[in-house]
Amino acid sequence: MAATRWVAGEPGIGVLGDFQVLREGQWQRAGTRQLARLGALFAAAPGLSITRERIVEALWADKPPSTAVNTVQVYISQLRSLIGSHLIETTGQGYVLQIQPAQVDAEWFREQVLACMDGSRALSSEQQGQMRESLRQALG
Repeated sequence: MAATRWVAGEPGIGVLGDFQVLREGQWQRAGTRQLARLGALFAAAPGLSITRERIVEALWADKPPSTAVNTVQVYISQLRSLIGSHLIETTGQGYVLQIQPAQVDAEWFREQVLACMDGSRALSSEQQGQMRESLRQALG
């Protein structure tokens, strides 16, 4: 993934492929599958509160361990270490990932495709070539 999608120094989250976090210009992977699942859950809803119950359900479906609540707290701590502690806020019932949707690669990709599609009708041949190049970059 190219770090040029985001403003220099800003974090980014990759969910297209393996879950990854862009911090200080470097991509870092989650250490475990459960941590990646938790990160992807937050990346799917930036700015929205996710309850502890929803997190337990997402991580263990209908068979959570008896230690689920404590384990979620451990995973949140690990995710804060990976993403940046200031980006995951505790709410009354859960947690919120405080990033812009476009800082998630899937949303950035969607925005690029929609922008290309919206303007494609009135484009000259040269502009259509530029649009195709933008789509190639988005796919990259």
